[in-house]
Amino acid sequence: MIARYQQLQTYQSDKKHVALINYEGGRAILKLSEDASKSSKEADVMTKVSYTGYAPKVLGRYDNYFICEYIEGESFLQEFLGATMSDDVARLESLAGSLAIFMQMFHSVCGGYILGNIDFGNFVLQDGRCIGISYDGVTEGLPYRDVAEVVAFAITRAYGGYYSCFPFVSKFLECFHLKVMDIVNDVDDALNRYDPTSTLDKHAVTEALISFEEKGTAWKIINNK
Repeated sequence: MIARYQQLQTYQSDKKHVALINYEGGRAILKLSEDASKSSKEADVMTKVSYTGYAPKVLGRYDNYFICEYIEGESFLQEFLGATMSDDVARLESLAGSLAIFMQMFHSVCGGYILGNIDFGNFVLQDGRCIGISYDGVTEGLPYRDVAEVVAFAITRAYGGYYSCFPFVSKFLECFHLKVMDIVNDVDDALNRYDPTSTLDKHAVTEALISFEEKGTAWKIINNK
């Protein structure tokens, strides 16, 4: 049945097949999973979030795949990488704020669920709004884990070392009224997933996170001169 759709581009091919296709006269995304129950769960979550305008609409559902809107926008990941490379403080804080708004909405609408396995590549920016385009990692859990996952992902992907993501981390935690010590253990667990080869000195990262918080005011004064 899938063959009747013209595939324009394949995004990944492992246990999950994601492709850009022609569908009903326009472009759409086809997401095929080996696990039909997982596919159904992702479609359910995406449908629920789409009512808020923060996710693509699901256009068609089948046994082990579904079709959803193709969302035009800027890559959140590329924007984050570029901002850490250029030390663009305002941009990093803006990105943190837009992602925090999305996550607060998600946790409110999908109570009891978290995104899990955060990847900035699963978000796009459209007119300043952060939109989640993939929900295949959704699982049960507490929002603290998602917050920690975001911090860990930012640390492991930032250009120029983890200090370059300070404005992002600081603003993101501020949006959730959290302190570093509230999530430091969860961040350490997440770092083990994002950096399985243990190339990061996790003790140094923990110290850096704490220093972000302790020296944040002085850092902002210096950078606002």
